[in-house]
Amino acid sequence: MKDKKAPVCEASDNITLLESLVSPGPFHYIDIHFARLVCRLAKDEACWPLFLAALLASYVVNSRRQICLPLRKLPESFSGWLLAGNDFELELETGSRFSSLEWPAGWEAALAGHLAVADAENAGLRRHLLVLDDGRLYLQRYWDYEQRLACIINERLKAPAFLFPEELPALAALAPRFAEAAHEEILGAEPAPLINFQTAAVCAGLRNRFTIISGGPGCGKTSVVAAVAALWLEYHPQKRILLCAPTGLAQARLHEALLEEINFLNCSEPVRGELLKLQAATIHRLLGYRPGQGFRYHADNLLPADLLIVDEASMVPLWIMASLLAALPETCAVILLGDKNQLASVEAGAVLGDLCSLGSANHFSLAFQKDLARLSPLPKLPEVSEKTLLDDHIVELKRSFRFAPDGGIARLQRAIMTPTDTAAPDFAELCSKDPSGEVSIRILPAETSSFEVFLLNEIARQEVEINGNMIALKSYGEIADLAVAFSLYQSFRMLSPLRRGRFGVENLNRLLPKALGLKDQQQYYKGRPLMITRNAPQLNLYNGDIGLVWPDAEGRLMVWFKRSDGTFTAFPPLRLPSHESAFAVTVHKAQGSGFQRVVLLWPGSESALLTREMLYTAVTRASKRIEIWLPAVAEPSDSAIAPLTAACRRQVERSSGLLKTLQEM
Repeated sequence: MKDKKAPVCEASDNITLLESLVSPGPFHYIDIHFARLVCRLAKDEACWPLFLAALLASYVVNSRRQICLPLRKLPESFSGWLLAGNDFELELETGSRFSSLEWPAGWEAALAGHLAVADAENAGLRRHLLVLDDGRLYLQRYWDYEQRLACIINERLKAPAFLFPEELPALAALAPRFAEAAHEEILGAEPAPLINFQTAAVCAGLRNRFTIISGGPGCGKTSVVAAVAALWLEYHPQKRILLCAPTGLAQARLHEALLEEINFLNCSEPVRGELLKLQAATIHRLLGYRPGQGFRYHADNLLPADLLIVDEASMVPLWIMASLLAALPETCAVILLGDKNQLASVEAGAVLGDLCSLGSANHFSLAFQKDLARLSPLPKLPEVSEKTLLDDHIVELKRSFRFAPDGGIARLQRAIMTPTDTAAPDFAELCSKDPSGEVSIRILPAETSSFEVFLLNEIARQEVEINGNMIALKSYGEIADLAVAFSLYQSFRMLSPLRRGRFGVENLNRLLPKALGLKDQQQYYKGRPLMITRNAPQLNLYNGDIGLVWPDAEGRLMVWFKRSDGTFTAFPPLRLPSHESAFAVTVHKAQGSGFQRVVLLWPGSESALLTREMLYTAVTRASKRIEIWLPAVAEPSDSAIAPLTAACRRQVERSSGLLKTLQEM
């Protein structure tokens, strides 16, 4: 960085240049307007350091989904940092000027001394738009969210553990499947640690006021919360238990999975009856979201709850998590369920990932181990050499019961999360030939017309198992029964990381009806799946809910939504809130879902969007088989799976100060 201060004319030129980089450039109009507002209120409209700070503080929230701009961790090249992950093109003259831009000299010091920027001590005294806290630059609103959430979590971490009842039964008596899992864990191929982490997760959920249970698909997270809820109700019948998830789809799956798990519990009939009454809700519905008015429940109007269970917590952004926990009584226990390796929220913040990054998973104190021994007579846990803030509060479930341990999908997900040079040959071998037949790679034709023919033929030949019978997808349009059509639809999904372009879901949704044997001459036609994209509380429809267009008894086309109890609710198409076709969905939209078979279209571009987390999330949506379709290579010497290996080495970056703030409290 240069030490000399840019003259006023140079600062104005720099500001004008960045103002020109609005969509299709990196910035949105709101970023530019916010930067102008900050400078105007400060009566310092030609201040290059302030303008750039305000612009990028807004940009990282809106475009990179980060909570703050880490000034001390920025690379040397300003243009390189801004261009990373953006595929826009600049005119020759503009590009030359842009590439010569540098970070302001002494930037952090200049901001720290500016009246328009608050420090951590003064941020709460009067309203600012920007906050600088230990080298991290925030929009004040997001600094407030982070501080509030850190305080709430800290209070729960420091609260004394709940006391176990004297007559607490062995967990295996309540949930026999836990004993089976422990037996498999002890006698399995992995020699250590010889414990069942599901049991440890139940212990954490019973004793802590704040618990994180992380694990991949099929690791038994729902089994854990079913056991926790049953034990809570067994000894505290009046306890109020609430279940929620960030989307309608995740909420429905949570409720369905919980109902299934209840069948395996040896609990009393009164407890079973109470468990069956539990209903899951979206977080917005739980908090009583009112358009234009905010949430009904908040810090001054608390939710009536003693235990809150949040599923798919990796999808919950910072502001929603802060609002949710602020609306709980201090005595309410919180259990966050999720997969720390999955994609984070589409909004700013990665709360679950931030907290799990401390490395505290499966670190248990002697007091915790003493309580755990009362639940299950398992071997002693490994000693923890270094204590961390979240010891006893994070349990990571490592054994998946959805995938065969040596099957292709399980091996592929492990390879994705361990992209080392020594693991690369195994990854390549798995992609080229999976002995289990669960994973396959297909290379797409280069021509657009050939691609469309390829897609129609390949999708039509796919088969899924329904009620013990194999049904081809091409027969979807011939199905007469709504329930069977729903089962087939929910068994297969085509995924893409992109919305637009040849490999984007918008194009796929245009092509897929024909492959499935549907006639789409009109806007609404039999068999068309619709995904809700905007909450409509008055209709009990929420973002992510999926319905099928299907005729009713009178032959009128309605949109049918399957509820968690197995029944269907129908709406005329014109009554629906904003919606879109869902033959194919983005990987983000598929989070919280699971399908027998998945076809994943993976682009060959070097986009920052194509990350390890994106690939992991897509692969783990499949339970039996996944096909990954890749573009044809440009040169014969190029590796066909190069886009996949590149994604494995590219991680999502979500800057925040949540963990550091917690550690300093």
